[in-house]
Amino acid sequence: MATSRTENCLTLDLSGIRALDAAGIGLLVGLQCWAEQEKKALRIAQPSACVRRLIDLTNLQSLLQVGDCGKLGSFEEWERAVLASGAERAMSA
Repeated sequence: MATSRTENCLTLDLSGIRALDAAGIGLLVGLQCWAEQEKKALRIAQPSACVRRLIDLTNLQSLLQVGDCGKLGSFEEWERAVLASGAERAMSA
């Protein structure tokens, strides 16, 4: 179970996913919320074309980290970047 793990980065390899529905998107969002509460990083590695399309269509790239742990930096760096991009979007609205 994820709550008993001590790792700070959970990476989901979604390269083999051929279909993703609302329940799958909800699961990803729920996992991201859990990771934020636990001060852990959730990364989506190698999303398949359909997953990438849904992430783009639903604007989830503003919530989810897409890439691998080494390339994306720490949770704190990601959190600062997300907060900064949210502030930029608010100012441009």
